Amino acid sequence: MREQFVPRLGTLSTMLRSLVAFVLAAPWLQAQVPDRPLHLRDATSATCGYGTAHDDRSIDGLPLAVGEVTAERGIGTHAPAELTFAVPANQRWFTCWFGVAAERGTNGSIALRVLADEREVLTSAVTRGGAAPLWIAAPILGAKTMRLVVTDAGDGNGADHANLLWPTWRGHEVAPEGHLPGVVTFAGQGKAPADSLLFADRPAQQFVEA
Repeated sequence: MREQFVPRLGTLSTMLRSLVAFVLAAPWLQAQVPDRPLHLRDATSATCGYGTAHDDRSIDGLPLAVGEVTAERGIGTHAPAELTFAVPANQRWFTCWFGVAAERGTNGSIALRVLADEREVLTSAVTRGGAAPLWIAAPILGAKTMRLVVTDAGDGNGADHANLLWPTWRGHEVAPEGHLPGVVTFAGQGKAPADSLLFADRPAQQFVEA
């Protein structure tokens, strides 16, 4: 009897170990690295071409805005500028929306370089005053430091105020997609679905229509 029980016990133990390993490997139990806001005050060094860089406001001390997009959080600086940060453990990406500060109107042109341990991992397109912000998603996994280099794009204009909107460390496995928070696009008049009665293609004129 004992000779039969021992092999079965060993088989049961193997099955339990496999089951535990499977459960622990399940995607829903994997530790998710939370996003972490990045602030100027966290920089290990910061240089600014004119004035002083700011957390949560532009170089002029105004609300952070690029084009028609306004953010409650971010960094305002002036090209040429360099900001260096220590990369938090397990973070894979640095993201932000980037562009010329809206208070400069159509003046200025800037670009952003991202270096991870002094290795360039991203160079943005040139963006100009009045343009919509550019989405930045730079891979930084394994790096100890990240350096952001804001450059004048060479138009000779001295109004190169740069804003980084919602700068964030992210632990996403794949490159995060950029979705501007709170930006709503009006797509015009809607058409009622063929099988729906609970739909209006115009605003209510009286409260009984609401």
